[in-house]
Amino acid sequence: MLGAGRRAAVANLEEATASDDRPPVLFLRAFRYDKAKPRIRIKSLFQLIDVLSDPDLSFELMIAREGAAKGPVVAIGNPADTLPAYGAARGYVSDADWQPLVANLMGSSSLIVMMIDTTPGVAWELQTLTKMGLESKTLFVFPLGVPRSLGTPDRDHLFGMISAPVQQAIVGAVQAGVSENEIIALDFNGTESRVYIAKAPTRLCFDLVFRSFLRREIATRIA
Repeated sequence: MLGAGRRAAVANLEEATASDDRPPVLFLRAFRYDKAKPRIRIKSLFQLIDVLSDPDLSFELMIAREGAAKGPVVAIGNPADTLPAYGAARGYVSDADWQPLVANLMGSSSLIVMMIDTTPGVAWELQTLTKMGLESKTLFVFPLGVPRSLGTPDRDHLFGMISAPVQQAIVGAVQAGVSENEIIALDFNGTESRVYIAKAPTRLCFDLVFRSFLRREIATRIA
């Protein structure tokens, strides 16, 4: 399955969406996460087998693997790419055109997976997504935990861009005794939020988060 996904990764965004009439799954991230991999922690034979089966499994490949059942997984490409990373089908546009393209993809996508980061591009995406009211189809991922993903001293600035229900979910989890460092993801379905927590987040944790969000949405919408 993963091999097939990797072979398909050479398609660009236009080809991927033209050949598949399903709404896309949009992957938003800072470019530094293109090949980033979650920490590996082996505590069982199952985890060892999982790691050995694909030692290069990145955040993006997890999303591409799970999201393929929902629709083509797409992203904006890094202009500095010599070869695109395996995973999402990429669209390459100029600095003047990337924001209109991302906004259009936000609106047309069935689901959005956003890696929260302090870069100006991600900050704009977060603000735009909130203004468009698209939180109910978005998984917010905090790959370094909430404090480090939001950054300091930019934390309050970025936190203020997140919609009130998502803010309240984070605050509520903290009030319940959860450390912000343990919050690795959050989604809001329009009526309630789900907070994903891990004391020591590893590859398996994030894999389960992506699988839970993407497959739950698939099952809900089919039903």
